[in-house]
Amino acid sequence: GYISGQVHGIIVALNDIPQPSWGLTFGMLNISTPTSRGIGTGCENTYKLYEILGTDARSSKACLDYSKDGYEDWFLPSYEESKKIHQASKIVDLSISFGSYYWTSTEFDKNNAILFKLQGDDSSNSEMTADKGSVGGVRPVRYF
Repeated sequence: GYISGQVHGIIVALNDIPQPSWGLTFGMLNISTPTSRGIGTGCENTYKLYEILGTDARSSKACLDYSKDGYEDWFLPSYEESKKIHQASKIVDLSISFGSYYWTSTEFDKNNAILFKLQGDDSSNSEMTADKGSVGGVRPVRYF
């Protein structure tokens, strides 16, 4: 049964966050933002990125500012959370519209972060690293 304060799953927003003209990037280069890869770490990662990078953490800030159906606790999923979304996309239509690759909240190194292909059958090509200044899709999630 439901236990308040305990994570039971991830809800994926039905739509991408629209791309502004400057694009939704991960953050600044040459600044290490130590984040985690695991399930249950996306929310903490998102807040950490915003605390360290401020408004330069555009993808994280976009998720933190997102509000839908009265919920304002959205965040950028971690690497492992994105893997679960990818697996679920084979069952549920996520209406992916921004190319194929979306930012995770997981840093690869001080200049790169991990993007994940949220939909498709090719699990061998479902992730990539990219320069933090690159533009990627953003699909907010929340825990329930």
